[in-house]
Order: sequence, then structure tokens, then C-alpha cells
Amino acid sequence: FNWPVVLITNQSCVGKGLLTLSELEKIHIHMRSLLLQEDSWATIDRIYVCTSVEERDIRKKPNPGMITEACIDWGIDIKSTLDMDCVFFIGDSLTDMQAAKRSGIRNRILVETGYGFDLMGGTKAESVSEIVDKPFLSSKPEACIELIEVAPFLYAKNLEKAVDWILQG
Repeated sequence: FNWPVVLITNQSCVGKGLLTLSELEKIHIHMRSLLLQEDSWATIDRIYVCTSVEERDIRKKPNPGMITEACIDWGIDIKSTLDMDCVFFIGDSLTDMQAAKRSGIRNRILVETGYGFDLMGGTKAESVSEIVDKPFLSSKPEACIELIEVAPFLYAKNLEKAVDWILQG
């Protein structure tokens, strides 16, 4: 597969002055290095960062601005069903899933790592059938109620399992 891989990340810590852009860049370099150590094909083509502390900033997740920007940059027509069927979004937070849904991405994957496990009310990814839908979430009172608005989505153990699922197509 020759799909672009991008990272879309809120980093208000920079906007708050807790971290400099240079320090954030060093973190991203280290992250890319760790990925390559795991798999020589694991590259990130571009990183989109929102450093804003303003919740209404169109680029800040859960708003779709950075996703829209990435789609434009990579020639993906967000109004084309055919194009959007080829877009996958992997995230670990509610704002990730909300931004993906608001931008029109149907292939959304929540990973258990990060915030996913708590959002799913402590449900492990292995104990869920691949697609999490509204009836499933309604039956789990311990799950984050706001996930219902972004269902259906896939729930995967981690980034590796999510990518495996995409590649198995």
C-alpha cells in the first residue's frame, strides 16, 4: 500500500507554554524513530499540530480542521464517498473520534491504549466484536455515553492491531 500516513494531534501544552515547538519536534523525531525500530515501513509522512488553547479553534480536535487540511494537502476529496472510503482514522480519545466523524471519515478506529480503555468503560478490545455500534454501547452503562454519537467504529487493542485490521481490508 502506498497510502500517506499522517498524525493529527492537539498539543495545547505548547500554547500554554509548558513545551516549546522545538521540544515537541524532538518528541516527534523520537516517536518516528521508535516506529521505525518496530517496522522499517512504519513512517509518518506529515504531522499536523494544533497548539491552540482555544476550544473553538477550527483546527483543534474535536473540530475537523486539521483533518480537512490533511485531506486537501493529500488530494483527498472529502465530498467524495470513493475517496473517503479509503481514509482511516485511528485515535485513542473521544475528541479523535468526534473530529473524524465531523470530517466525514467513516473508517474510525478507537484503540484501547491511551484513553480508549476508560472510554469503553474498562472493556478490553479482545472482548468486543470488531465493530462497536450504538446497541452495544447502550448495553454498556460504564462506557462513555458520548461514544454513541460517533458509533459505529472499530475497537482495537493498539495501533499495531488497528493497522493490521486496515491492511487485511
